[in-house]
Amino acid sequence: MKIQVNHEHIEFNGSTIFDLMNDSNINRQCDQVVIVNNSVILKKQWSLYKLKEADSIFIITPADGG
Repeated sequence: MKIQVNHEHIEFNGSTIFDLMNDSNINRQCDQVVIVNNSVILKKQWSLYKLKEADSIFIITPADGG
């Protein structure tokens, strides 16, 4: 399926956010926030949330600093 991740269109062969986060092209960090079509998806739901064709996903990684 074709989805958009952080404004980049990609072809994705998995089905869940967990699959997406385990994709080798995603730099996975423990404190990331995932937003699908303007809705925050809690980390405990990543393995259950099924992505669909044309979904728009934003992956936000907190930056170190102060």
